[in-house]
Amino acid sequence: MARMVRQGFISRADQRSLFQQFLNDSSAFLYFELDRDTVNRASEIYTRLPDAIPLRSLDALQLTSAQRAFMRGQQAGIQLGTFVSAGRRLLAAAAWTGLPVDKPEDHP
Repeated sequence: MARMVRQGFISRADQRSLFQQFLNDSSAFLYFELDRDTVNRASEIYTRLPDAIPLRSLDALQLTSAQRAFMRGQQAGIQLGTFVSAGRRLLAAAAWTGLPVDKPEDHP
């Protein structure tokens, strides 16, 4: 959001409002510990990705957490949503792993 403020896409007031909404919504988030299994899975994704999809290590950890959340949702019978990111490399990697993806900038 800071970049969007700097680039004039949203105002500081909008940024504060959006961040407050994020905090309100965060009570419904799933949280995962950064454990050895998560690191191993992220490493596997990181090393198996095609060269055309360069991914940063922290993005691989985020993607692994998303996969775990989607898997947990499926197991609980929850209708799954979409993996959303503004990062095109992260979206490409998520799509490569089979997650449904969407980019917020595509919906002005």
